[in-house]
Amino acid sequence: MKVNSPLQVYKYLPQTNCGECGEATCMAFASHLLDRSKKVADCPPLLDDKYKKKY
Repeated sequence: MKVNSPLQVYKYLPQTNCGECGEATCMAFASHLLDRSKKVADCPPLLDDKYKKKY
């Protein structure tokens, strides 16, 4: 599946705005994932089992 917008990426993220990735919001992190300046592994909560069901 091709993802074309930060909003499409955001739907798969925890949406907690915790800041553990170094960004202020999950939407900002989604934008950085799209431009490949951040990696999925940069979001520690995303690796938690309770969020894995989103993807």
